[in-house]
Amino acid sequence: EESFHNIKNYFATTLMIYLRSYSLLFLITYVELSIGFWLMKIPYAPLIALLVAVFDILPIHFLREVRFLYLSRGNLRACLFV
Repeated sequence: EESFHNIKNYFATTLMIYLRSYSLLFLITYVELSIGFWLMKIPYAPLIALLVAVFDILPIHFLREVRFLYLSRGNLRACLFV
């Protein structure tokens, strides 16, 4: 019983740290992009910054596999531009 409770607490603590760190990264990205887009006078700067920040936080593991396939076939140029 106590072992399960310890595992549950460890998992909950780890998940909270993970979410807090990604939230901070998201916030920093959003603020930087909003300021940059605003300085460049891009219309709808906060909305565009929000969309970019959302897609930026998503994992891009798929692209790593695609690059590996191109590289394994000797196509360095395609690997660099994926």
